[in-house]
Amino acid sequence: MRRLNYIVVVLVMIFGSIPVSAKDYRFTDDRNKMVLEKLASGAPELKEALKSYNSGDHKSAFEKVANYFSAKMSERFFFDHSKLDTEIKDYREFFPDKQKQHARRAKSMMELYPPDSDWNLPMESNSGKMISAYELRHLARQHKLVDVAFEYLLDNDRKKYDYMLEMPVSLEKAYIADTFERDGNSVFESFRAGYRVFNWLWVYNLLLSDSNFTPEDNFLFVRTFYYHAVDLANRVEKFRYGNHHTKGVMALSLIAILFPEFEESADWLEMSKKLLTEHITKEVNEDGFQLERSIHYHIGDIDNYFYVYYLAGLNKIDLPDTFNSQFYRMFGALTVLAHPDKTLPVLQDDTDNPWSYYKRMGSIMALGTVLFEEPTFKFFASDKILSDKFWFVRPEDRKKLQDIVPKQPGFLSNALPSTGYYSMRNGWDDNSMVVTVSAGLSENKPDHQHGDMLGIQLFAFNNVMLPNYQVRYYLEELPYFKNSFSKNVCVVDSIPHGREWKGNKGGSGFGKFLELPEPKVNGYLNLDGLDFFEGTVSYENASFERKIYFIHDGFVIVKDILNSGQERNYQQIWQGYYSEVTENHFRSTTADGGGLEIIQLEQFDSYTNSPIVWGKSSILFEQNGISSAQFVTLLYPFSQFDTRIDERKNLEKSEISGWEFFRSEFRDETFVVECEYGFGNKEFLLLFDVAKLGNAAINVPDFNILLDRDSGEITLLGSGEFELTQSEKRVVLSGLKKYNYEEFRDE
Repeated sequence: MRRLNYIVVVLVMIFGSIPVSAKDYRFTDDRNKMVLEKLASGAPELKEALKSYNSGDHKSAFEKVANYFSAKMSERFFFDHSKLDTEIKDYREFFPDKQKQHARRAKSMMELYPPDSDWNLPMESNSGKMISAYELRHLARQHKLVDVAFEYLLDNDRKKYDYMLEMPVSLEKAYIADTFERDGNSVFESFRAGYRVFNWLWVYNLLLSDSNFTPEDNFLFVRTFYYHAVDLANRVEKFRYGNHHTKGVMALSLIAILFPEFEESADWLEMSKKLLTEHITKEVNEDGFQLERSIHYHIGDIDNYFYVYYLAGLNKIDLPDTFNSQFYRMFGALTVLAHPDKTLPVLQDDTDNPWSYYKRMGSIMALGTVLFEEPTFKFFASDKILSDKFWFVRPEDRKKLQDIVPKQPGFLSNALPSTGYYSMRNGWDDNSMVVTVSAGLSENKPDHQHGDMLGIQLFAFNNVMLPNYQVRYYLEELPYFKNSFSKNVCVVDSIPHGREWKGNKGGSGFGKFLELPEPKVNGYLNLDGLDFFEGTVSYENASFERKIYFIHDGFVIVKDILNSGQERNYQQIWQGYYSEVTENHFRSTTADGGGLEIIQLEQFDSYTNSPIVWGKSSILFEQNGISSAQFVTLLYPFSQFDTRIDERKNLEKSEISGWEFFRSEFRDETFVVECEYGFGNKEFLLLFDVAKLGNAAINVPDFNILLDRDSGEITLLGSGEFELTQSEKRVVLSGLKKYNYEEFRDE
């Protein structure tokens, strides 16, 4: 015993701290017996297995454990392995292309990683090349071993079976010897270990009904899940912000639910329930969105919570009410940001489909529909549970999706104010427009934040007209695509919002900005036919104020005011491929003949089309060598050639979605207004930089109003206070409030 303690001390000195409760497993001569002892308190059948083992009948012991868990997993796991043939038949029928994907991914894994992997760098691939840090992380996740399993079930290739079993064998050896990779690429880091546990639980249940899956192989997995749970329990014991910790807690919870017979499972379950509830309350804002502000990671956390939520329900385990209600809100938050075509804007880091302009939501909303039987979620859902969730929803629950009648959301424009997303929309059909504004910064974990302060995206006529882009971490252009020149924002002196780039120490390519400015929302107003947003951000000793006027009839005015108090250069950036139509009129077109008009209503010094990166481009407008600048931009999406703004006409002679443009003043028998310019139709006047309103002289700049021509009601579209002089008296009006023109009528 003294010698064993000495070895432990030496190993700790060499390799660093070893989780306390993991010592028992690593330094136990007979790990099979140890795990059987941990199981024996949970069920009489498993006590018998321990007795058989102690009497020397190891084969009988393993058979009893295998038979026991084979029966229990049919009831406990996401799918019933005893009905696997039927499930696979349906899976292949519903998703005929998936087998090709499984084949490709299985081939790539087996060609790259040796089955007896070292799990440590430096490490050679099967071809003799060195495994990169990025590749080691993917080995640690084991997500492609599921593809190997599906391929094996198709062709019964013994090489694939042996490959699958060798993976947990080789990792156990590395774990016991403490030779696995640590530091930034740690194989047992909570995210990677949690991801691996999830995938191995999946593989385990796929193999349970296979004739080649021996009781000894079965027990190998049981043993593997045990020591992973022991290790995870030590690593995740203290709350940490972020999805890496959440993934580890989720995996610990699954083991505790699926293997309640382990001596520690009750403690693991209570710990994981407490930590998951802490995550969902601390990391999901009051508005229902995940604090990292990324749709990708928001959906990733929904997945983490879903696996526990569904298995808990299946196994009649209660979760806290706080967890359940917050989980529901996470689906509701996605409906606020949704496009009518069942897609979402790309917000912050998203790595599912690099270069894409949107994020699909049909699968996740189908899941929400089934879980909560919510008709509004069904409006955005795919017609069936898609392949990524097929194996985690039982057939009787998948059927629920067909029985629920979709219901269109009862709101138009909406917001996620605690997250900092503002969504302006004019409908839910194919002709609808959506403007999404990003105006927030994650306080606790801004790692996935992009340099898009007050950036906007525009969706119209089933096309993304002003995009953001999905990324991939290992690509060297990642810092560019996380920063301002790939966004629809303004910058000063060509300095992007994100500063001080820092890559992660693991070398996988992921990186973050250590310095990002924090935007402030000054006002958000939803009126009948018009939405207004105003926000400011300060950075690099300059201020950037953005006002957005979304006219529901079909266009947007963006007013950008930049100020630094000294001579500098100011740039406004719009994503897309634009051609100059006239000196202030620019156009991009879509594949279906629609497009986007950009018309600058004020003078600018120059414009440039950016260099093409990853096939993406943008147009940059510039005002140079001045202490302040103002861009006022008309964004007009059109559905087809005939509805464009005709370049042969002046803007004053064009009708824009039923509105006319005018300069200097508006005057009729009812209203007299002096302004820089404005837009009007039969119902409303949208007036910019008003200098005189009836008999009142405006003493401040940037006085912008919406005037209801029928009622005479005036809405001040701006925050703060505005000073007027009326009959030689000083009058102060409050922004974002309503007044009546009668108060300012000429005598």
